[in-house]
This record gives sequence, structure tokens and C-alpha cells, in this order.
Amino acid sequence: MIRASFESMLRTRQDVRWPAPGERISVKGLPGAGPSLLAATLHGETGRHVVLVADTPGDAELRFADLETLGTSAVARYMPQRETLPYEETDPHVEISSRRAEAISALLEGEARILVTTSRGLVERSPVSTSGGFGITVRVGEQTSRAELAEQLDSMGFEATTGVRELGDYVVRGGIVDVFPFGADEPLRIELWDERVESLRRFDLLSQRSTERLEEATILPVALSPELFEDAGRSSERRSLLELLPLDTLLLFEGSACDEPRRTQLWREIRQAREDLGDEDALPAEDLVLPPEAVSAQLNGLAVVHVDSPAGDATVGLGLDPHPPIERRIGLLVDEIRVALDRGDRALILCDSSGQLERMQEILADAAGTKLAARVHVAVGGLSGGFHIPGPEPLLVLTDHQIFARSRRVRRHRRLHGVAPLESIASVTPGDYIVHLDHGIGRFAGLERVRVGEETVETLKVEYAEGEILRVPHYRLDLIEKWTGVGDPDTTARPPAVHKLGGKKWKTLRSRTEESIRAMATELLDLYAHRSVSDGFGFSSDTRWQREMESSFLYEDTPDQRSAWLDVKRDMESPTIMDRLVCGDVGYGKTEIAIRAAFKAVQDGKQVAVLAPTTILVEQHLHTFAERLAGYPVRVAALSRMRTPAEQKAALLDLVEGRIDI
Repeated sequence: MIRASFESMLRTRQDVRWPAPGERISVKGLPGAGPSLLAATLHGETGRHVVLVADTPGDAELRFADLETLGTSAVARYMPQRETLPYEETDPHVEISSRRAEAISALLEGEARILVTTSRGLVERSPVSTSGGFGITVRVGEQTSRAELAEQLDSMGFEATTGVRELGDYVVRGGIVDVFPFGADEPLRIELWDERVESLRRFDLLSQRSTERLEEATILPVALSPELFEDAGRSSERRSLLELLPLDTLLLFEGSACDEPRRTQLWREIRQAREDLGDEDALPAEDLVLPPEAVSAQLNGLAVVHVDSPAGDATVGLGLDPHPPIERRIGLLVDEIRVALDRGDRALILCDSSGQLERMQEILADAAGTKLAARVHVAVGGLSGGFHIPGPEPLLVLTDHQIFARSRRVRRHRRLHGVAPLESIASVTPGDYIVHLDHGIGRFAGLERVRVGEETVETLKVEYAEGEILRVPHYRLDLIEKWTGVGDPDTTARPPAVHKLGGKKWKTLRSRTEESIRAMATELLDLYAHRSVSDGFGFSSDTRWQREMESSFLYEDTPDQRSAWLDVKRDMESPTIMDRLVCGDVGYGKTEIAIRAAFKAVQDGKQVAVLAPTTILVEQHLHTFAERLAGYPVRVAALSRMRTPAEQKAALLDLVEGRIDI
């Protein structure tokens, strides 16, 4: 819908002509996600390569996310700039180096037709094969060996570990090679038999169970290095993205991304960093970044479009209007939509999630009526900003994060969904006490490789009383945990007694513990049996205020946060007594769920008590609750040692008389 409207507008514009190689033009009137829309349209209309150069890395991520929403995922790639300047003694972030390698590979192999980067990402040089070929393709039935695979993975920047936990890890165990390549949600397991690939499978990190069988798999490098190509028998040269682009490429520069003083300053900083390093063997600066004069020479031969910058030879105004400044004013939102529909425009509201979509539909129906709401297209999708497209198919595009004045975060899909079994003992060092489920407490005595038949198995050595040794194979590490003492973590815990291998003490302790757990379980069952036949209070379904308050949250709900809130809300609206624990790390949005639940309760005439473990947290929560509920007739107060006796007495009196809500 969005691209079709924009394309129909462009077809009516006789004054719009895109530059040929060597020409430059300026374009204005592209607010919000307009630059991404232009990039997608230019590729679709001309078939040429398009490179969108954003002002900052954050802008580049937003532009790439825009392109995904606009339906270009198959041909669009993101080429991030390196996270540090050359010569800084910092290991490159594996996801950034992997993305760079994947973008260059996709460009050279004809898969990437639209690229998003920054001015630095455009000119940073990487080793590139001059004879073609990136990464390796493993196929079922082909000949290869463990040593050969390990050597190839090493040269591609993968790290040999004791267990695959995250992107860029690999491990060799017997005839199995596990590797976590870039672009995959799950690691890959390669099974070898007599130097032949027997099977290829994706597997789950937590359960270690196979999830998908494959006939072949391509493993891209996590970093580009000269050694990568030398090991594969291919020559390489250092090239920047700018040097690799075809001659018919359209370069779109946003704002000051093509600013020559900025390029010159970057070059000075890099040369100064090399000089400060004092290492004559360090790579020359021109091997790491394309010099400014070379950048200018390359740009002079390409077609350049300056977006919202007067640097071109001619200026074209495309006339998109910016997103109206609604900022949580639902009445203004309805007015804007009504005006657009009355003049014959279509209206589209993009929501960041299905939960936001449901809330938006409810708010529209409440505020505008079902008849008007039915004429508005509401869809899940994320754009960095909305706009109005004029022309024969006019379209008003609104975004929920702009409607509710909420910052938009690009959601990065985490590739690691769990922790491998080995993670639980990653911090154990020789001499530490550990607990084996079947044999009790012993001391960790290091790792040892043990020959079992024709295979070598890595084991964990545990020393028990009287010097007895237990060797636990790597595939049974789920039975092992690190021992932690009970009590104040700031004091030195008394070391535990080491058990005797095969003795009765550990079995007796386990037996007593199991009996205590059974007794506790019986008490809990009795308690929950009484609760299950007791009546609770069923709160009302969401009001318009509730939906507005939730939508005004400054950030996009995470999937887990959204799921937790729906569960809490379902519990509250049920007449069954509520019994739920919401768990989450610091900063993951638990307080927001508490605020929504408290507000929901207050609207049904209930008072809410929020208990906090410290006085400081009481004051922090007071401020947060009061700020979030400032637009509603809700009174929030605090009771703690930071309040004077008179304030405490007044608060208790107001609480008893119902003048305090939370």
C-alpha cells in the first residue's frame, strides 16, 4: 500500500529524473521513513543497486528496519561500521563483523541490491577475495575431516570452545562438529563418519535435540581476514564497500553523511592513532580506510542523491508531509483521520506489535465510533516515522509510537534462546566445591581427556574423600552444579564436608530432604485446595483510560513483557483468587506491569498497596507511579521512614478514609 501510493505519485511527476553515473541531485520533502521508502522505490523502479548512507549507526539500524517493513528483506542488507576506530586494542564484536562479512558476500554474489550503512561503513576497508567465494558449504555425503573443518572455521573467525553457547562458537567432539554461524537462530551439528559428512542438523541449545535436518548448509565467516582467503587458496585485496559497488549504483546520502570535512576529520584521527601506536609494523591507514581523495574520486563516478541536503546540482521536492504532532491527544488523532478520509485519502496506522494493534483498534472504536474506525487500516509493522503521500492515491501513514510520543526501538531478535548445559560450570576453577546429584559434594580437579574405545571423551574430574576420583563425561554435566554456601555472601562461608564416593551420608541427606519437600508439598496442596474453592474479585475488562494509559508507555513492550501483562490481566478479570509471580531482571519492565495492574484495580474502586524492600525503592516507585498516572484522577502516596511522623499519620488516616488510591 505505501510503496504503491508513493510510486503512483512519482509517475505523475514529470520533473523527477534520477541521476546517471557522475551526476548529483538533491531531494527534499522526505520526512519520517521517507528515505527508506525512496531507496526501496528506486530499486523497484530502476533495478539498480541502491545504497542508503545514514547519518549515524542508530539511524542506519532504523532505516534497515524500515526497509524490512517495506518488503525488501530478500534484497536488503545492513553493513554496519566497525564499533571502534582502527588501531584501538579492542576485539571486534562478533555480530558486527559477521554482518559486515555477510553484506559484502551478498553484494558480490548478487543477492544484495539495497544496502544500508553509514559514511564510515562506506569507506572502511576489509580483505575481500579477488577470485570469488565466501565461507564454506557443507553437504551430506561429501568428503571432509574434523581437522579440515576446524581449520576452516578457525580461519573464518570462529572460536573453538568447550561448548557452543553463542554466535561464532564451535566445538569438535569425537565425530561431531557443532558450530553457531551468523544468520541462524540455532546452531548446526555436523556428524562425520570415516571423513564423510553423515548428517547435518539444526539443534536446540537447551535440550540438545535436533530441530531440522538439512542436506547442505553454508557457513559464512564471522570476520574477514587475509588468512581466511589464504587458507582457502584464494588471493585477497583490501576493499571498501564504496569500491565494490557497480557503476550504475544510486547512492543516497542523508543529511551530512556525505560531508567532506567529516571524512577528512576521520582520516586525521586514524592517521594520528597509528602514529600514537608507535608500531612501524602496523598496517598503513590507507589499508584500513579509503583516503578522502580516493573517496571523492569514487563518488565522482557514481550517481548521488542528497536527501534533505542542498549539495546536489538540482533540487527535487517530493512533497511528503510529516507525521502530525498528535502526542497522546486521541481527539486530535480522530480529527486528523477524519480530515484525511473526508478529502479522499486512505489512512494507515502501523503498530509495533499485535498487542499494540489490538489496543489501537479498541481506542479508535471508543474515540471515533466503529463506523469511522472500520475505514482505517491498522496493521503490524514498524517505520521510523510516518508521513502523508499526496498524488492520485493519497495515503496518510501514522505510527503508534509517534501517536503516543513513544521512542521506537529496533527489536533485535536474539539468536541465543537459552544456555548450553556447560554454562552452569563455566566459572568453576580447580579447587572449587561442586555437587553431583548422585554422589554429593566433591572438589573440582580440572578437565581430562579419556580414551573410550576409539573415541576421546572430555571429562570433568571430581575429587571425593580419601582421594577417590569421579570422571563425569561432558554429556552428563547436567548432573553437576557449583556449590554455594548459605548465609551472607560478603562473609567467608564455611567450606563443606567432602562426601565419600559410594558412602551413605549423601543418600541419607537426600532422603531427608525429599521427605521435607513432600511435607511442604502437602501443606501447599492443602492451602491451594482451600484457595481454589474460595471466591476472589473479578475486575472489569479494560476501559478507555486503561488502553490509553498502556499505549502511552514510552517504550515498545518486549514480547515477554506483553505476555506477562496479558496473563496478569486475565488473572485479575477472573473470579478465581489470583496467584502469580512476575520474574524479570533489572530494567526489564516489571514496574510497568505493576502500574498497569494497580491502575486497573483503582478503576474498580479498590485501593492498592505496593510493598518495596527498601526505603529508596519506595521513593522511586512513588515518583514512577505518580508520573505514569499524572493524567488521571488517581492519588499516589508513600509510607516509609523518609516521611515525618505527622506525614505518616496523615497518610494512614487518608488511607483509612479512602482518599489514597495507591
